Parts: sequence; structure tokens; C-alpha cells
Amino acid sequence: FAARLFSSRRLEVLRSPLPSLDECPPGSILVQAKYASLCGSDLPYFRNSAKSASCYWDRDGFCGHEVIGVVLASKSERYKAGDAVMALPSSYFKAHCGSKQEWYKDEVHGVLLRNFPVRGGFSQVYTSHELYSSKLRECVPRMLVAQGLGTVLRMAKRIGPVIGKIVVILGQGQNGLLAT
Repeated sequence: FAARLFSSRRLEVLRSPLPSLDECPPGSILVQAKYASLCGSDLPYFRNSAKSASCYWDRDGFCGHEVIGVVLASKSERYKAGDAVMALPSSYFKAHCGSKQEWYKDEVHGVLLRNFPVRGGFSQVYTSHELYSSKLRECVPRMLVAQGLGTVLRMAKRIGPVIGKIVVILGQGQNGLLAT
């Protein structure tokens, strides 16, 4: 099953074929979604039908991109079946890599533009890639703050080790608290 946005304010749950790793490149993982949260960036597409038919909002799984789940199958050496993960769905990274922003490096991110079965995170099962996944200790409901966790993990990867350095964290909202 997966949620699909058909028009403004019309989101339906429907039967959706299970994706397969057969057509995915090395490093791909198949994830069973356990918990997903709605991001503020999703709301304009839900409220305004003029924006709903974009490159990935109208796909099975809608747009959900804050997802915690369990790996069902893997073509990655980093992940194995049963691993708890926070993994961005193929719909999300294909849309963002396709724009080839300043961070895009073809030798790293080019693999993400290959033939993935495109699903959003509001699917029971979706494809992802090790470049857009982080292993978690466990998959529990309190991990639903996936968006904040993902932001903090991405920040930590970008700035590298901070042990022994002076670090200032501005704000103590959800992300600031996760980072401290």
C-alpha cells in the first residue's frame, strides 16, 4: 500500500506494487517504512493543486521523506536485512539530484539518477541508497523526529569531528537539542 496525492487535499491510500532491487544500482536498499512524518515542505503541495503534479509529489508514497524503517533487502555492503535506518526514499533524492545543485558530484551522486523504482516515504516499502541513509540503533516510535535527526546527522557529516573544538549551537529548538 502507498499514499498518493491525486489533487489538492485529496490523498488516498491504494495498492501499490512492491519495488524490487533487481533494477537498482549497487548500494541500493529496500526499506519497510515503520514511521514517517509530514514535513512543512509537504503542505503547500497538499493545499495547492497547481503545485501537486511535480516531479515526485504525484508518485506512490506521495512525498514523505522523513522515514524510519527496517532494511528488507540490500545491494550495499554497509546495510543488511534487519538494520534499522533513516533512509530517504528514491523519490526525494532523484528530485534533488536531478536539479544538480552546487553539492552535486556526478562520480558520487550520478548513481542516484539511474533507474530506481520511484516511491515516496508514505509507502509500505520503498527503495533508497546508502548515500542517503543512516543506520540507527533501533526502530522505535520516538525516532519519529526523523527530519530533525536527519538534519543534525547531515550537519555532523559536513563539519566532521568536533571533539576538542569550541562549538556554538544557536537555538535550542528540536534540532539544537538533538545536537547537544
